[in-house]
Amino acid sequence: MFNLNEKNRKWWVLFAMTSAISVIYIDITVLPVALPTIQRLLGFSDLGLQWLINAYTLTLTVFVIAGGRLGDRLGYRTAFYMGQALFGLGSLLCGISYHEWFFITSRVIQGIGATMLFPNAFAIVFSTFPPEQRGKAIGLYVSVGSVFLAMGPFIGGVFTQYLSWRLIFWINIPILLIGFFLARFSVPPFEKRETRFDYGGFVTFCLGITALIVALMQTRVWGWFSPFTIGLLVIGIFFLILLYKFDWKTDDPFLDFTLFKNRNYSGSIFATVATQMILMITIFWAMYFQNALGFSPSQAGTLTLLSNMPIIFTAPLGGHLLDKRGPLLPIIIGFFFLAGSLIWFLQILDQKNILLLLSALIPFGIGISFILTPCSITAIAEISPERRGMATSTFSMIRQFGATLGMAMLGTIFLDVQESHFAEVLKRNTETLHLDPHQFQGLLAKKSEALQALTNLSSTSQEFVKNNFLNAYIDSFWVINLVASLIAPLGLIIAISLIRKKNRPEIDT
Repeated sequence: MFNLNEKNRKWWVLFAMTSAISVIYIDITVLPVALPTIQRLLGFSDLGLQWLINAYTLTLTVFVIAGGRLGDRLGYRTAFYMGQALFGLGSLLCGISYHEWFFITSRVIQGIGATMLFPNAFAIVFSTFPPEQRGKAIGLYVSVGSVFLAMGPFIGGVFTQYLSWRLIFWINIPILLIGFFLARFSVPPFEKRETRFDYGGFVTFCLGITALIVALMQTRVWGWFSPFTIGLLVIGIFFLILLYKFDWKTDDPFLDFTLFKNRNYSGSIFATVATQMILMITIFWAMYFQNALGFSPSQAGTLTLLSNMPIIFTAPLGGHLLDKRGPLLPIIIGFFFLAGSLIWFLQILDQKNILLLLSALIPFGIGISFILTPCSITAIAEISPERRGMATSTFSMIRQFGATLGMAMLGTIFLDVQESHFAEVLKRNTETLHLDPHQFQGLLAKKSEALQALTNLSSTSQEFVKNNFLNAYIDSFWVINLVASLIAPLGLIIAISLIRKKNRPEIDT
């Protein structure tokens, strides 16, 4: 059925591997548009919605290096198949979820699958093509991922509005099956390598990062000064210090801290972390467009798609500036775009005019691409070839950590500000003085419990609660956009302070 020979095998391999990057990238952006609908239909809490996002990114953070090392030990093809199976299982379970923690656990399974798919699919493509064709092959591979990254919100919006939100997960299964059958006949077995793995460092890192993120995420429930929050923060910091102490003395560490002695590597990686933290504001945009501005899921998805499109076209421009002027110029331009777009968005966030909203969202997408492309290339180019595998894995892991930390921080601020503002307003009215603000959680998404609590009030109290809940929601959204805009100059300062590379970085082979 397929005309497979040694001349075209590599292109069939590339086609098979795009199934991996397609489902991973689409799952990053497809879910946020569907969150208000999921909350309305399944009755999830606001914090539960945030965990649906962060369970996936946290899993990517803690397991991405382990996924690459597993490919070394089992062979890239075997690890790729295992990743497909886990990602497919997680997608299936997400699509049949009705309960909050079942759904969140399913997202963790997806994340584990992604950590095995992503590094091993890339390694298969890299190993299959000869050196003179690797640039072209990897460029095509990444381009496919960028297309699915941009298309995710639109697909999520259309499926959610016209079919079912469950299809945003089930669509992964046929894509994975196509990739599996293509890989079965095109991808050769790869040699297993007996690599050392720092299990102590891995466990210490997992415990430290997980404790910190859970503490930040759960402050909405536990409170900032509860024993649980303080205890987990202390545990997280303790384990990360322990990791730092032990990995300096290990020959093959889980996290090689000596990489950060290179100023260009450190500058690039911390600028990327700042950008990833800012990027998580788009999760809240997708919900805000529906909950506050009244857009349908498909409209919100289309708007987000249009804001993502510049990434496809401006990433090459960022690379061109990198080639001509070095990394600092595109990074500086990128952070100015991010800060400017967020500040402008603060002025117009209550407007329902799509063209006006795009005047802020499109520069945001341009800024993202101007930063991430130069940072990625500069960081890896600065490291010697024999250490580049560790450098790449570390860069990917810390990039995901930036997203996880950003979601935890922005989510916590959002919920704290919303609840405090709403609770304060309720106390000003004698008819609402004794109401529990928590019972109206999900009101804008039309969650049934919140609507039921509203119907128990008088008509005047209903209007008072609805209007002030919306105002509290908008206030909290304004605050987190302000916080994101303040992260941009911080990232810029770090980049300017650390990055010393003035010319195009040359990558040794």
